[in-house]
Amino acid sequence: MGVTNEAKVEKIVRIFKDIDYAVVVTPGAYSVDYVIYEIVGLSHPGEVPVYHGSDPSDEMSTTENIDEASPFAHGSVKWDGCSNWDFDELQRVMLHFCERASLIHLGEILATCWDMTKEFCSKWNP
Repeated sequence: MGVTNEAKVEKIVRIFKDIDYAVVVTPGAYSVDYVIYEIVGLSHPGEVPVYHGSDPSDEMSTTENIDEASPFAHGSVKWDGCSNWDFDELQRVMLHFCERASLIHLGEILATCWDMTKEFCSKWNP
């Protein structure tokens, strides 16, 4: 029987209801990984965020469980400030925004991830 030394990966969930996104953060010494989820509504009562469900063929599918949600985007920010992003939402539909504020919110969530990197990356030195 072999022995494994797998380190438990810490994941942190941050919810930003004011800009309609939630982020799952995975810290690292040299980079931080982010998975961004779009908040498509709030449940009642409790105002729990509701996300797109994980079934891409059913665009009406929703879930309150972020572990069962379909990511909007994922990427990482490195110790030096460089970032890379892949927009998972493009696998389902084109990126669509009904108002100017939604465009700004997209920029804000990406910038928020960049800003959070100094909190979660021990080698942060942009």
